[in-house]
Amino acid sequence: MKHLSTFLREMPLAHALWRAAESEVLCEHHWRHPVLDLGCGDGTFVRTIFDQPLEAGVDLSLPQLRRASAKACYRHLCRASGSALPFASESFATVFSNCVLEHIPDVSSILREVARVLQPGGELVFTVPSEYFRSLLLYARALRHLGLTSASEAYGRFIDRVFHHHNCDGPPVWDQRLTAAGLTLTSYRYIVPARAEALWDMLLPVAAAQQISWRRLPALGLLGQEVVGPRLQGALEKALTMRNDLGGGLVMIASKVETRAAG
Repeated sequence: MKHLSTFLREMPLAHALWRAAESEVLCEHHWRHPVLDLGCGDGTFVRTIFDQPLEAGVDLSLPQLRRASAKACYRHLCRASGSALPFASESFATVFSNCVLEHIPDVSSILREVARVLQPGGELVFTVPSEYFRSLLLYARALRHLGLTSASEAYGRFIDRVFHHHNCDGPPVWDQRLTAAGLTLTSYRYIVPARAEALWDMLLPVAAAQQISWRRLPALGLLGQEVVGPRLQGALEKALTMRNDLGGGLVMIASKVETRAAG
């Protein structure tokens, strides 16, 4: 795992596990510039996987944008909604969105705006939880194994509420949304295999404790990260490298339909 150790220093354990799975696939992609990062957050992910600053990043959170600005990983940053991007049509060769679209109830309006700012033949590269996300959660699986199907489903819905998930869907559903926006789904890949997601679920209480300690006692939070992270890195890497056809997350790539001039 190329970036796992970096993420372990930057964020709680559970988040580092998921980000490492995403980065492993995204680092293989051939990125066409200029790139817009839709929902850029504090820039940690982009700073880790890209060798140079991206052309633009947008987010609704001013504190996150200030942190991203301090990291100098974007040439231009602005506060904007994904449904009203402050850019001219056909401005970008690539729009990138990491773990954002699952949080937006009216995601179709975002996809239409993405299609507008993409150049003909440009790409939307995005990551989202998959249709298997709820069923692969450790405690959902345990409850199902005990025959407590309703409790298992309730736990999955609880996690969705905690993380404000609205769109945990499979490729066929995303294909329909993308097509309606003038985009074509060209490829997808499942990430975060069952064992990795089970570990992610198990680490969520630890992640919550880490975030609290960082806010109130930054030195203690950093010390805990430096001590615990390296001890668990081997187990995290092993969980992520267990390949199978299904996973709790998706990396998806769609392209903007190129229109041909008449005659």
